[in-house]
Amino acid sequence: MITRMPLIRLSVCLLLAGSLHADSFPQALFDALRSAEENQNIVFSPYGVTAVLAMAGAGARGDTAEQIARVLQLGDSPDTIVQQFAALQKTVEGASSPNVTLQNANALFPQQDYAFQPDYLTYVKRPFNGTVVPVDYAQQFERSCGIINQWVSEKTGRRIRELIIPGTLNAQTRLTLVNAIYFKAAWREPFDKRQTRVFPFTLPSGEVKDVPFMNKTAHFSYLETEPAQILDIPYIGNNLVLTLLLPKPGHTIGQALAPLFEARVPKLEQTYVKAAFPKFTFNAQFNLSATLLKLGMPDAFDEKADFSGMDGTRELRLSDVLHQAFIEVDEVGTTAAAATETMIALGSPPTQKTFLANRPFAFAIRVRDSGTILFLGILNDPAPLEHF
Repeated sequence: MITRMPLIRLSVCLLLAGSLHADSFPQALFDALRSAEENQNIVFSPYGVTAVLAMAGAGARGDTAEQIARVLQLGDSPDTIVQQFAALQKTVEGASSPNVTLQNANALFPQQDYAFQPDYLTYVKRPFNGTVVPVDYAQQFERSCGIINQWVSEKTGRRIRELIIPGTLNAQTRLTLVNAIYFKAAWREPFDKRQTRVFPFTLPSGEVKDVPFMNKTAHFSYLETEPAQILDIPYIGNNLVLTLLLPKPGHTIGQALAPLFEARVPKLEQTYVKAAFPKFTFNAQFNLSATLLKLGMPDAFDEKADFSGMDGTRELRLSDVLHQAFIEVDEVGTTAAAATETMIALGSPPTQKTFLANRPFAFAIRVRDSGTILFLGILNDPAPLEHF
């Protein structure tokens, strides 16, 4: 008989409106979610998931710490997890610019009278810029749920209000770790709403539906590989881009995404492109516990767990890793801005490429210079016309 152990809950809350370093963890997580959510729209943040797992990894020891570090590709110990994530977080924070909102917040919600090691709370609070908010799971776990959700709502502009549903927390919970990301930016050059047209989009099932497509013919960063067309659309400030990856007929989304996971992302070249892709908005939510277990960190979820760096005992284990995200992409990005088409006078007609995303495609929001991927997803089914 296994004695029920106190629980740690990890939660990731993401708000992506308008729009991790490319390594094996984002790829493995993407592949796992794509397999589990076949033909569904997907959006998630490898960076956000890494944040909460790194906070947990900072308090892990022995095999538990090694497994977390190995899955995240952040060294092989609690120290390297924290050090490498701190460097990654600095890269993300440096990508923000005037007129771009990129807020990344981490918080720890410990049981108010539980004997966590002061060194652990301090250790995590500093490099993660984390807020510590004591709550009372033991006596008021539903109220604790409300406190956490209120924090999440405030950090995401009230777009995500119920990350933790009633019944998720219980009197055995001892710690909830949360990451929230709010991103809001306009395109560097907005799309002209007058150019939005209704085109057919072919779903994975073969069904065809009419949806609004944004259109622009201009110079874009563009790359054509054997399996895909890749297009970068910069946000204002030019540090962050939305990358669209459109598989060519006979190729998969996984093959199209492969360049983003390479050590050196292939360079895109300025190309005159006639681009058209759907406006879209959707949300997604996952419990990643089973996925992470399969990816190589099983000890964290069972009686073998060693989080003694948190409380000096081996009584804690992970229970749920919750993740929720929202994305909205339209002509202006995500802020009210005048839609002005930029005309470029040329001496002679340029060679033009056509990028028509009229079938499922992948998208990533990434830091242009470092290749760090903040958000990753698939659009299999754009919203119907009545949503616009």
